Amino acid sequence: MGNQLVKYILPDQSRYKAPELEITYPDELSKPVNPVHPMLSWNVGETSTPVVFDLYFGEESPPRLYKKSLTISELKAEYLKSNTKYFWKVVAKDHRNQVLVESSVNVLRTSNIAPSKTKLLAPKSTDLSAFILSWQPSKDPMDGNPKYKVFLGKEIDALEEIASSTEQTQVQIPFKLDPSTGYSGRIVAFDKHGASSTTNFSFSVADFDKLSDMGGFYWNYEGTGQWKAFSWSW
Repeated sequence: MGNQLVKYILPDQSRYKAPELEITYPDELSKPVNPVHPMLSWNVGETSTPVVFDLYFGEESPPRLYKKSLTISELKAEYLKSNTKYFWKVVAKDHRNQVLVESSVNVLRTSNIAPSKTKLLAPKSTDLSAFILSWQPSKDPMDGNPKYKVFLGKEIDALEEIASSTEQTQVQIPFKLDPSTGYSGRIVAFDKHGASSTTNFSFSVADFDKLSDMGGFYWNYEGTGQWKAFSWSW
């Protein structure tokens, strides 16, 4: 085909005028956000030229560069700490890498997620004078293992605290249980920030030696509506 001359017509750079932009943020980011991958977003309005964004983000102020040359005005952040203050800002640039606008440093606060509710487990002992309550561990994705408060009594309005700020998932009841008597209780799982969840329960134990020839102790707890055997003998 031989040599060909290709002519490119470049835009008149002398006529280029950088757009005047203003970065704004949605109102919901001024309130505490869920720390599980929060969405950071901003707006610069209509532009006649391509715009890219550098996002600065971190726990220190001024924040460090977090993501560079973003072509969209939003980003899902990583898993953040709960109940923590973060700093962030956005820098908008044009296709010539010229800074068009830089926002001020903003504050982003994360909320605190309470530990999950737990569940009472069937007992492993038949000794009513040294009865042990045990429960499934509560899940606290923010701060690891929570602590527990445990309350127990015969009357729901007059519960006695039998464990305070324990990290264990079981506690020995400090008094002897009465057979064929109903008990109510409460397990409160809480984290270091004070967020908590409460699990209410009720159970009763029966001494079938006094009722029939079957022998053994039984118990039931709220939610099943049935007796749960933890010791059986014929």
